Amino acid sequence: GLVPMHYDKWQGSGSAIAAARQVVATVSLPEDVTMLRLDASTADGQLASLAEMALGCGVLPPCGEVLRGLLRPAVCLVAADRALRVVSCAASSAFAHEDHPKHGRQAWWGMLATDPARRGQRLSLVLGAHALLEMEARFGFGNFMTGVEPGNAPSEAICARMGLSKGDF
Repeated sequence: GLVPMHYDKWQGSGSAIAAARQVVATVSLPEDVTMLRLDASTADGQLASLAEMALGCGVLPPCGEVLRGLLRPAVCLVAADRALRVVSCAASSAFAHEDHPKHGRQAWWGMLATDPARRGQRLSLVLGAHALLEMEARFGFGNFMTGVEPGNAPSEAICARMGLSKGDF
């Protein structure tokens, strides 16, 4: 019953950092949401809200230990509404061993999801830009990659806006 998935690799370095800086400088979150970073003290209820929203959008989040940065360098940001319900998310994480010659200094970036009722407000774009810049500032990552299902036009558009381009896995 398993279904194989194929993803296009999108990647970027200096262009992604420049694009993220431009987004952060020019696009703001709506006033009724707050950006929160997950960490070791994040309540289980907040993780459950994130998982429910992301899975409802067809996005599979990594395990809580990864999202909280407990296993490897990572940043997970969510936009929470006034009731503290997660309405959008983005994340970035180290994924290969640091000594790997090609991928040791490349971070995975993605997990962009937004509640359908909040789409069009550029929540994922803003969170994604902040996550990318925080991975650079806190952990020194300057090279990023993600996987996008071919034909997922909204994800491809955000990747292009974030200075990433299609590459080889």
